[in-house]
Amino acid sequence: MYLTGTDGAAVGTYAYDEFGRTVNPENGKRDSIAYTKNGNIIQPLAFTGYQQDEMTDSYFAQARYYDAEVGRFVSRDKERFIYIYNSKTENLYSYSENRPLNYIDPTGNIIYTPLEGAEAHQILQEYAVVIFDAKIEYPIEGGSFHGTDKYGRADIVVVSELYAEIYEIKPVTYAKGYRRILADNQLENYISAFNNPEYSNMQNMGGDYSREGY
Repeated sequence: MYLTGTDGAAVGTYAYDEFGRTVNPENGKRDSIAYTKNGNIIQPLAFTGYQQDEMTDSYFAQARYYDAEVGRFVSRDKERFIYIYNSKTENLYSYSENRPLNYIDPTGNIIYTPLEGAEAHQILQEYAVVIFDAKIEYPIEGGSFHGTDKYGRADIVVVSELYAEIYEIKPVTYAKGYRRILADNQLENYISAFNNPEYSNMQNMGGDYSREGY
């Protein structure tokens, strides 16, 4: 991986193994090239977009910290992400179910395949905007499902004079089992927060109440 300047010239090189341990990009060995901050060049992002914490030498993965040297998170996962349908979720410290070549964990909570539904997700959102004048990635106050922010972000929100329809886009792997339960809970959380009079979601959108979109 290269960090380039505005002229396209490489000003920094980075390389990682499958669990995020730094390696020398020139020979692939574990003795990585020393990283120095030159002038105003600041590169906070590292392995899979995590932020490098120089004090602890670990990665900040939004929900918790990840230690690449041992391939484990330093704090336990939330119990809501344990499912009897998948015994691998019972290990509350594992990273990507110990299969980092197959999965990524962008938030420290849930694993995905790198390109899982990304293209379909974008196409559906673009269609909703053009045809229904929908809002996409709409912030819902009080709707954070992962507990890392005040706001949750609904994939699609279609507003009418009386109500708003909220849609959450998921790949086919969420059609059943523990992932379906997770997706349903996420959507219900958005709707509950949207309808909660303590927040200003309905006033901002102009609807009287929200309902689930299918």
